[in-house]
Amino acid sequence: LGGYGDEATIGEARNRFESYITGGSLDPDLKSPVYSLVSENGGQEELEKLLNLYDRTDLHEEKNRILAAIGNFQTEEILRTVLEFTFSEKVRPQDLPVALTHIGQNPKGRSIAWEFVKEKWQTLMDRYHEGGLFLIGRIIEGTTTAFATADKLRDVNHFFKTHKVPGAKRTIKQSLETIRLNIAVLKRDREDIKQWLMEHSYEAATWF
Repeated sequence: LGGYGDEATIGEARNRFESYITGGSLDPDLKSPVYSLVSENGGQEELEKLLNLYDRTDLHEEKNRILAAIGNFQTEEILRTVLEFTFSEKVRPQDLPVALTHIGQNPKGRSIAWEFVKEKWQTLMDRYHEGGLFLIGRIIEGTTTAFATADKLRDVNHFFKTHKVPGAKRTIKQSLETIRLNIAVLKRDREDIKQWLMEHSYEAATWF
């Protein structure tokens, strides 16, 4: 319900989060949804609290929960901060796709994530060219497959025509096909989707 803007659910998530970071307990099964709701409905203060929690834990699973959650913030400024954080020495190279994918599937973040990947492309290739191409594949898929416009299709297609990734040809092909399917579905159902988004208080423009 929190993902649909239910204030009671969001408030409960915030209360549980505040209790947890000040010494209370939180069921491990609730951590991901709580962190995600706090991020989706939070700002700079919540980001700082989550990053502090990230620094304090030694558990890989917990770090990945937080990396996934911080991809749900809704402002460009914070998402850019998150993207920069993912490239810091605090984040293991193999965990980078976790955050990038969640930002890439976030309507407010997908274009930012893709532009960031293009900007950092050489860094990514230097980091993963030996034995890490499957991670490059995850990054490509995670930051492109939510697109649903012809402009983005052309952009992604052009980028990979000029930036070859031999080990990820299949992923690139599948990602382009997913974008084409998204375009077709959106063209067919655009008005119904827009009406549903408006009825549920979503900003339709961010989805198209």
